[in-house]
Amino acid sequence: MNTTAGLELPPIRPPEDFFLPKGYLQQSGAYSREDDLSDEVYWTPERIETSRVYQAHVYNWAAQLIAAQHLTSVLDVGCGTGLKLAAFIHPVCADIQGIDQPAGIRVARRLRSPGLYSEVDLESASIDLHRTFDLILRADVIEHLLDPDPMIEMIKRHSDNRTCIVLSTPDRERLHGRDCMASTKREHVREWSGTEFCAYLSDRGLSVDTQRSFPADDTPIEREAAQEALFQQGHANTSPHRCQTVLCRLAPS
Repeated sequence: MNTTAGLELPPIRPPEDFFLPKGYLQQSGAYSREDDLSDEVYWTPERIETSRVYQAHVYNWAAQLIAAQHLTSVLDVGCGTGLKLAAFIHPVCADIQGIDQPAGIRVARRLRSPGLYSEVDLESASIDLHRTFDLILRADVIEHLLDPDPMIEMIKRHSDNRTCIVLSTPDRERLHGRDCMASTKREHVREWSGTEFCAYLSDRGLSVDTQRSFPADDTPIEREAAQEALFQQGHANTSPHRCQTVLCRLAPS
């Protein structure tokens, strides 16, 4: 039995179950769980400050979708401090709900981030908010989970045919190189290439509409365009545009 932060967790499933290549080395535990940690231990002032900038492009794209499609409600799965919700989403949408582990939610409430916040176990199959949303956002969360399938099912339960589902996660090939066969960051259980990630989502009942690659932080996209072009041409092994982001909808039943 797998053990993380004193909890007994199910054995980790083989990489092929998640459309990763046979032999890929996953982490054996979910080391970013906040169980039994106070707010100050995990959410240090430095971590709170950096939470403003990482995945900023993902939230900005979500805000553009909200404005363009006149969407009126947002669920942020793994919302953390809520600071990016305040900066990007609240100006275009008033109906915001964020869910995350308890420490992050306590910080969001302390910072008075706009929206309704709920403490959940992101790997629980029983999360039910008793409603659907126009847009569901999950930015760089899935790589932290031992079993991401319950989260995918939760997202589907809270979606309808109109819902925009925006998901991001590090692109392993852009981050570590095309030959990488391991999750090298302790907090990341697994990392997908773009092709693998789309295959996994499709198998789990989501239809990928658009796939984009962004800088991991708020660095302007144009600043690193030359290196990104070299990667696409096969002249560079990595790219600074390493935050793969997909817009999905429920697959037709």
